[in-house]
Amino acid sequence: MKHPSNIIIYSVLIILSLCISCNQSKEITVGKYKRYKNLEKAIKNPESVLYLDLSNQELDHVPQEVWSLINLEKINLSHNNLRTFPIDFCKLSKLKMINLNHNKIDSIDGCITKLQSLEILWLKANLLSSVPYEMTTLKNLKFLYLVENNINSDHLEQLMSNMPEECKVIYHY
Repeated sequence: MKHPSNIIIYSVLIILSLCISCNQSKEITVGKYKRYKNLEKAIKNPESVLYLDLSNQELDHVPQEVWSLINLEKINLSHNNLRTFPIDFCKLSKLKMINLNHNKIDSIDGCITKLQSLEILWLKANLLSSVPYEMTTLKNLKFLYLVENNINSDHLEQLMSNMPEECKVIYHY
């Protein structure tokens, strides 16, 4: 039987995932975060953009304009056709949350260690067979969501044993 705290964590993650992935076409404000769903509107004032949602847009690459959003803290690229983890993410040092659920990503670049502000990384339903051990240096990482990938259990075990104590690694239901 699953531990009750794991069930609670999983339930919260599902609710967050649904909220993050909902496909509303207008910008909304959640706390201090105005969610931009339109990149053209976002790049008109790039310094003020904290949350960009480009989910469900059939993207096969991240538009270059995204890398000009230097204060970006949250980005949702779920439900697209991305095949690689964009190395340019590593330029956005203020990122706290990245949602790459439901893409076709098969590897994560080691440059991810530059994202020391990262707290939540969603990688559900990709083509990952491993993740870089360097991720263990992400001291602020609280959630690493790896469900529906093909990651070897030995690899996961070694990764999890070296992750920061506060980090919850979710890899199965």
